[in-house]
Amino acid sequence: MSDAGYEGVALISVDDTWSAMRFRRMELVGGTETRRERMANRADRPAGASAKDRVLDIPQDLQQALDDNPQAKQFFDGLSYTHRKEYVRWVTDAKREETRTGRIQKSVEKLVAGVKSPFLKA
Repeated sequence: MSDAGYEGVALISVDDTWSAMRFRRMELVGGTETRRERMANRADRPAGASAKDRVLDIPQDLQQALDDNPQAKQFFDGLSYTHRKEYVRWVTDAKREETRTGRIQKSVEKLVAGVKSPFLKA
């Protein structure tokens, strides 16, 4: 099939006798790099950067609410980057100021209750 410009990309066995193969044009088939290698070679990621190097911009009003409640702040600081980002995004995605204020109050309540995500019930 390579003479016709196609390369096999997936093979599925139907049973002991039959198999099905999926073909794709050779120019559409990716290079020899694995997905992991492509991700490691991304230009937008600085060399040596890891998940621990990620910094989260916490809005001032949320930070003030956390500073006012040490228990909530301690739990928030112990959360993973992704869970902290969920709380920040939940607050910053509010369109109206009263919604934002309510979400900040609910965030503190959920953090005191030990809830990792703002989308889970306390």
